[in-house]
Parts: sequence; structure tokens; C-alpha cells
Amino acid sequence: MEFIRIKNVSEADFDGVVQAAGGSRIASDGSADYRLNEAIIELKLIQEEGFEKASRQAKIAALFRTQQPNTPVVVLDPETLDSALSRDYYNIVSGPMKTHIKKADKQLGATAQRYSPQPTRVLVIINLGYTALAHDEFQSVCLKCVRNDTTRIDFVVCAGIYHHGDKFDYYLLPRFDPLPINLDRPFP
Repeated sequence: MEFIRIKNVSEADFDGVVQAAGGSRIASDGSADYRLNEAIIELKLIQEEGFEKASRQAKIAALFRTQQPNTPVVVLDPETLDSALSRDYYNIVSGPMKTHIKKADKQLGATAQRYSPQPTRVLVIINLGYTALAHDEFQSVCLKCVRNDTTRIDFVVCAGIYHHGDKFDYYLLPRFDPLPINLDRPFP
């Protein structure tokens, strides 16, 4: 049987993409990663599988156990949760992203202060390891964190490479979705 090997995306790969588009790496510590035309870009690679953390597992188990108290097996399906429990669930799973997004907010804000006129501040966040979340869920959680926990991000690009297979058919689904936050600050 042949296995499909998918190369993990790295910052070096993204360096090449930005350079090919006419941008450059910003070398200062604590700053955003790239300058591209009228924008500065901070790259965040989410490599943590959020459900591997024991404390997060316990919180999720307790949340779903309240809905399924007498069953021998607890089914973890966020679609079965009411709106209050759904909000609690997504607050629990947002942990790995929230940390990266808050750091990106600070880096983009500090870097933007060095330029006049102010550049568009772009966060590129790539899901490389949080397999418990489908891309749409990953994107929704990222946007919620950006909108609720930051003030210095104008544009988000949510990306990921997703592999699905069943021994007969294999699909590789790359996603790279541009999502404006501040409509006055476009990123073409």
C-alpha cells in the first residue's frame, strides 16, 4: 500500500511565498513577520492538537456528560449542544488559537506604529495540527477570538491542508480563506 506523505508547512515555505509576491521578511524581534505592499503580516502556525491536553479533555467530558448522564459512551458532537453549551464548548476548544491570536495582535500593533501611513495588519493563521476541528469550525473559532480579544487586526487569512481517506479514496483539501475584519483596511 502506498502512503500519501504531506509535507508540513513551515515559516521557510511561507517566506518563499511572500518573497515571490514581492514582500520581505521583517527582521526585528517582537515584530510582525512580513511586509507586503501596504500590509504587514503575522504568521501563526497552529500545530497543537487541542484535544490532547488533559485539562481540556476533562472540561469537554464534563460538558458532554451533562447532556448524556446515563450512557456508557459519551458522543462528542457539538451539533447536539444547545446554544449555551455550544458557546462553552467553543470557549474550551479555542485555547490554542486564542494564545497565538493575542500575541499576533500585540506584534501587529507594535510593528504598525513604525510605519506612516498605517499599514493593513494581517494575521495568517494556518491549522497544521488541530485535527479535532473541521476547517469551518477552526475558522469560526479564529474569527470569534479576533473579534472578541483583539483590536489591532484588520484582516485574517484562515488556512489549512486537510486529508480525508478511507483506504480506497483519498482527498487533499487545501483551504486559504481571506476574511476581512476592518472593511476600511482592505488586503487585496
